[in-house]
Amino acid sequence: MHPNTWLKSGRMPDRLRFIHDRVAEYGALMMVIG
Repeated sequence: MHPNTWLKSGRMPDRLRFIHDRVAEYGALMMVIG
């Protein structure tokens, strides 16, 4: 899906939101371990 599609609609697709949450959790985990 093109980024402009969800930017214009004003909300992320659930898949992108899910991926973003996983990346955020991974980043937090690396901060704790590192």
